[in-house]
Amino acid sequence: MSPKKSKKHAQRSVRTTKVVEENVSLATATAQEMGEKLSTGVSSVIKNLQSWFRGLQFDQSAQRDAQQPWTKLTDAVLNNFTTGLLLISAYLIGVLTTEVRYLKSGAPTGAAVAQNQQQATPAPRVLSDDVWKEMLQNPVGEVGDKKAELTMVEFVDYQCPVCYRHFVSVYPSIKKEFVDTGKMRIIYRDMPLTSIHPNAEIAAVAARCAVPQNKWSDMHDLIMNKQQEWSPLVKADAEAKFAEYAASLGMNKTQFVACQQDEAIAQAVKDDSLLSQKFGINATPTFVVNKKEIVGTMAYELFKTVLK
Repeated sequence: MSPKKSKKHAQRSVRTTKVVEENVSLATATAQEMGEKLSTGVSSVIKNLQSWFRGLQFDQSAQRDAQQPWTKLTDAVLNNFTTGLLLISAYLIGVLTTEVRYLKSGAPTGAAVAQNQQQATPAPRVLSDDVWKEMLQNPVGEVGDKKAELTMVEFVDYQCPVCYRHFVSVYPSIKKEFVDTGKMRIIYRDMPLTSIHPNAEIAAVAARCAVPQNKWSDMHDLIMNKQQEWSPLVKADAEAKFAEYAASLGMNKTQFVACQQDEAIAQAVKDDSLLSQKFGINATPTFVVNKKEIVGTMAYELFKTVLK
């Protein structure tokens, strides 16, 4: 490094050191000032409360009888209130003191840590062309235009609470803005997590049993909307409830009930679940939009940024 550049570098280092020292001094002074103001404020509040409480007037006879209990009550209230204010004061001073300590040590402050954590969030997984092609084959159901520019695969567990939240709070906007306008189609695959959701598999069977009667989409929506109704039931009662739903949609109930007991349908649900494991999908809901994976749900405005 030339002498001229070395001199400029030294000047910049001196200026940087001065800025850090000024920030430390400012933070220290702020912490001290806040501590003094909080202490003064606490004392002032207590004095005002004491004056207000003890300035209340009672008639002479009631005052003589109740004076001692009232004083005890007043003191108890003031003591608890004082303790609360002191705890809040100590917390605020502690926060400032911690920031001062970080500044002195050169460690990142809370804002810097939060920013680093946000930057460290891993990027969404992007599936290979082969996996994506296999994922699109033989779905249990789909909605939207087959020629749509966007395709989203959803791995669904009908008893999953997060799946339910997505369906009632996010899906309507997705359907209105993307599916109904021909921009996207949605393909569904079963992924019942039976270890934690005992009725998830029979719910998936019920949805599949609507396929022969061309009611899959209606049955899917009804099962999701009614999740809180059938979810806590024992298996036999839940299956009976699904049969009621089928009848309400105009399906042949006898045919539907027979389908519910068909081992081939139950096996198809299991096969779909095994396929999701092959794809590396291990949580519901999981969405894959044109090969890009989204795990869990999110607010519609955020979800929309992924779809566009």
